[in-house]
Amino acid sequence: MGQKFKNEIEDVLFVYEHTGMYSHLITEFLTDKECHYHIAPALDIKRSMGITRGKDDVIDSKRIALYGYRLKDEITPTKSYSKSITQLKSLMSLKAKLIKQRAAYKGTLSEQKNIYKTKDFKIIFEVQEKMIRYITKQIKTLEYQILEVIKVKRH
Repeated sequence: MGQKFKNEIEDVLFVYEHTGMYSHLITEFLTDKECHYHIAPALDIKRSMGITRGKDDVIDSKRIALYGYRLKDEITPTKSYSKSITQLKSLMSLKAKLIKQRAAYKGTLSEQKNIYKTKDFKIIFEVQEKMIRYITKQIKTLEYQILEVIKVKRH
């Protein structure tokens, strides 16, 4: 980054909405360029606007800009996470989703076994049981990877 650009940009605070993985690339870019940024929770932005109508990218970007301008003296730059923390958050998020999916399969399978007692539905049971086993295996893979990231971070 050129010195002139750095001098011009160091007083700018970029404000954007937290959108999970969708805001990851802009966060990486701003961190790499040593820019200041604030990742605002969507609910904070929504509450700051009161009751509003309409929603699209243009309207949302104006609302976020207005949010940042109104609170410019109150908001502070977001501290960037280390890569291992970002990786852990992603791994744990995926694990939580898989746990919910597995629970849904288990619940459906249990209900179906109570209702469909004939062997005509055997394939329905088998497919869901395979899905449960597969998801369980993937959850264990994620748990192992989480432990690996933690081990690397400790050393």
